[in-house]
Amino acid sequence: MLTAILADDEAYALQGLKMELAEFAEIKIVGMYENGKAALESLVVMKPDIAFLDIEMPDMDGVELLQKIAFQSPGTKVVFVTAHRNYAEKAFEIGAADYILKPAGKKRLQKTLERIRYLKRGRV
Repeated sequence: MLTAILADDEAYALQGLKMELAEFAEIKIVGMYENGKAALESLVVMKPDIAFLDIEMPDMDGVELLQKIAFQSPGTKVVFVTAHRNYAEKAFEIGAADYILKPAGKKRLQKTLERIRYLKRGRV
């Protein structure tokens, strides 16, 4: 079982991702947040396996959040789920595990979960 948090400032996008992830028995969503600051506060305590993050959020954007996660919860893999193509290179440069364009879709999420399982085994 993989634990995950979701962070997106758009409530409908947050609910949509939750519904898409509900199809995967191996994922347990332990928190949903509408800004990066709230996600970070929770993440430091929960230390989930995965953080699904939007890039553009108020208070703290996804890029800044990833940098803080890497320091405060290094075992958490970050997956960006965003409508913005132009941040992909930067996201991978700073350590994102994956980058998904919205809407994610079941097949794309399956590939991401396979990647996360691979990374969690310590092979990358």
